[in-house]
Amino acid sequence: MKKILLVGTHRTMPSGVSTHINQLMASPLINKFNFDNFVIGSESCQESKLSKIKRYILSPVSLAIKIIFFQPDIVHLNPSMDFKGFFRDAVYLFIAKLLGKKVVLQLHAGLKPQVFFNQSSWLFRARRLVLQTADAVILLTQLEAKHAAGFCHFKALTVVPNAIDVTVFTTNVTEKNNTSDEITLVYIGRLVDEKGIKESIEALSLLKQQGYKNVTFKIAGTGPYEQSLKHLVDELNVNDNVEFMGPIFGEQKIQFWHDATILVFPTYFDEGLPYTLLEALASGTPSITTRVGGIPEVIEDGIHGLFVEEKNPEAIANAIKTMVSDKSLLKTMSEECIKRANEHYSIARLSKQIEAIYENLQPK
Repeated sequence: MKKILLVGTHRTMPSGVSTHINQLMASPLINKFNFDNFVIGSESCQESKLSKIKRYILSPVSLAIKIIFFQPDIVHLNPSMDFKGFFRDAVYLFIAKLLGKKVVLQLHAGLKPQVFFNQSSWLFRARRLVLQTADAVILLTQLEAKHAAGFCHFKALTVVPNAIDVTVFTTNVTEKNNTSDEITLVYIGRLVDEKGIKESIEALSLLKQQGYKNVTFKIAGTGPYEQSLKHLVDELNVNDNVEFMGPIFGEQKIQFWHDATILVFPTYFDEGLPYTLLEALASGTPSITTRVGGIPEVIEDGIHGLFVEEKNPEAIANAIKTMVSDKSLLKTMSEECIKRANEHYSIARLSKQIEAIYENLQPK
């Protein structure tokens, strides 16, 4: 049985990388591969500067020791497409190669692909060297692959979209109640400015002013923008319509999606393939979102949700009104969301693609 060392953030941290690692370590792949996990980040957001410096210095040494004792056939790195994450993991890549290991480099969200794969950047030579050194490179979207084409000569390049455990939702969510007069808008994820949460709250305020009294907005997650959002809720006098739920997991999360009418996700962050959208699909929750990153590869306008302009509360409010004014549209969108999740974003599909990549890498 081949040994795989998954390198990424701590499995309890709320991030796309940790979700991906957890999925792999709980997928059918465990029947064919022996997985272990090497943590490259802190478990706490309150880590001191001294502890962070110490971790940066010692982490490469710790990885080398882990490789020597675990003796993996493949080291699977999971950096972001940004300066910090990519070049930090580049150090790990070269350590693994020096120790004679095959390396899979899976790039997650970060810089726009047209920026990351920009050959005019002074960083492009270093990026190209790293990508050429990896035995296999995995990208999340076709958009990223398009920009990567011609950037360098990859040993192997594969597009593997993120996945979601659709069985959780098909088991627990039989039929969403889209006929109710109560409208439950939802957001789940990190509370940062670039996700468009501010504009969503402003859109809610506009709806309230226009007589929509039965609209609530449930915000799940935590992050540096939380207090600013709470102040905005106070300023707009929509306290009775907004609920900050904090991080949610397990059955609470299932219930969260069961109750959701619409996911409001007007992000202007350079998303790769957001798990939030995949969970929305799997639970039959239509989305109001934007055409950034890989999102247009997931959502078809008018079928699984509606696209709006970035940073435009009025457009968000109008999209919400369009969707809730037609119950048959909501029901059809809900059905199409579930269908798309099952056909394109299941763990079974992810497992098959990752297994093929692992099997094609023969250890020395």
